[in-house]
Amino acid sequence: MPALLGKTRAQAISGFKVFDSLIPTRFEMIVISLFYIFIVIIHAVHSKGVANDPIYGSAYMAEIRYSADRTGIVATFMMPLLFLFAGRNNFLQWVTGINYSTFLCYHRHIARIMFMLVVIHSVNYTILLVQKHGLAVRMAQPWLYWGVLATVAGGIILIQSILYLRRNWYELFVLVHIVMAVLYVVGTWIHIVEFGYGTYLYPTIAVWSFDRLVRICRLLYFGFPEVNVKLVGDETIKMCIPKPKHWKIIPGGHAFVHFIKPTYFWQSHPFTFTNCSDQGEDKIVMYMKVKGGVTHSLYKLLNKSPGKMTTMRIGIEGPYGESTPAKYSDKAVFIAGGNGIPGIYSEVADIALKSTSERKSVLKLVWIIRDYSSLFWFHDELVRLKNTNIETTIYVTKTDKNFDNMNEFISENSKEGSVKSSEVEKSESLQTTDAVEQLKEELSHVCFEEGRPNIEQIIQDEIKESSGSISFVACGHPVMVDEVRYYSCKNIDNAEKKRVDFYEQLQIWA
Repeated sequence: MPALLGKTRAQAISGFKVFDSLIPTRFEMIVISLFYIFIVIIHAVHSKGVANDPIYGSAYMAEIRYSADRTGIVATFMMPLLFLFAGRNNFLQWVTGINYSTFLCYHRHIARIMFMLVVIHSVNYTILLVQKHGLAVRMAQPWLYWGVLATVAGGIILIQSILYLRRNWYELFVLVHIVMAVLYVVGTWIHIVEFGYGTYLYPTIAVWSFDRLVRICRLLYFGFPEVNVKLVGDETIKMCIPKPKHWKIIPGGHAFVHFIKPTYFWQSHPFTFTNCSDQGEDKIVMYMKVKGGVTHSLYKLLNKSPGKMTTMRIGIEGPYGESTPAKYSDKAVFIAGGNGIPGIYSEVADIALKSTSERKSVLKLVWIIRDYSSLFWFHDELVRLKNTNIETTIYVTKTDKNFDNMNEFISENSKEGSVKSSEVEKSESLQTTDAVEQLKEELSHVCFEEGRPNIEQIIQDEIKESSGSISFVACGHPVMVDEVRYYSCKNIDNAEKKRVDFYEQLQIWA
């Protein structure tokens, strides 16, 4: 649960931008360190050569050959794990419940170790071939030059996988990653098949093929519906998507979206969703924050469209992820920041819906937003909380913004039936200064606080007020999530000896 050092986990460690990096959690670091130690041991033990070796001529050349063979074979054995941990349909994730971001963390370290082993393998065999004066002759043979190509492809993958490139040119990163991975597998196959090691690549190909097949099946099962894509607020895109009857909704889960447009249909991006099924509609709603890449392209398209809305055919691949065990605690506090609210809302609303009189947890929802206008795009969901046992608090960190679009927002929502027409008529006569008060009146079940929240104080107070075990679930800005993690861990050894758990919904993939 705790970060490796201090508070930093979800946020990147600064390294002059280009060398920014993510730090594993303490548990992840223990696993990774043990793996590194294991790799060093199995390559260092029982690898001594014999003086005047009858085959290789000397102990040194014998050790070079032993090391070359061992590193090459182990690197090949590691490939199935490398591809499995990167896949969306990882059966180990289904069995263990470990989240995808942790598997990606392991994937990156396996890749680094594997490439180091491949480099040692390549250097050692180069020394052997030069010693035998056979490098030039062998370089003309497919098994060797394809091995060199595979090594180069692995190096390119490693370099272009740095955090700076992943975050700034994600689509290009994915494309280069896949092309180089294919080249690496093909090159490795040609390199080893003559020596009887080809069968060791079968699990790698099987794992990768299985993942791709399941992804295609998920896409085909959901179908490719036409949906209204709308710009709501300044930087949020909303989609209300009809779903198949038997498509299982995972509270707090996510799905990958393909926008069927010629320029980016091949891209898929993950978004959390909320459930409309409890309102008599078999639909899910997705909210996407405008960033770079495809969401920025959509933003420009919607800004030019009438009513900032367009109809588009999409593909949905999912659902992925799982709910946290927070529902088993006596008290569950869900903390969201900005656009991190949909997944948090989905899970806490599901717990409230399924709570029984015998087992009814205390549920709290805390949402931290920049200004009151940030409420507009999530207004309908907030209204639905009125008839639940969820205690909701919204922190508004800036209160000096004008609300010129308030009446327009209420009018649009009234067409969807979320606000009564009499209220709309009344709202049209309101001045900007009254807009916030009307919003608070409509959301009377929500407690509004102005200013930045004190995360440390919130966590301490919630633990004191809890009758027993308590869970904190967080999603939002990485700094906020790290704060919640840090103070949750700091209060594990609380005076009341209450169990404290922390669950992170924020998925750090790039």
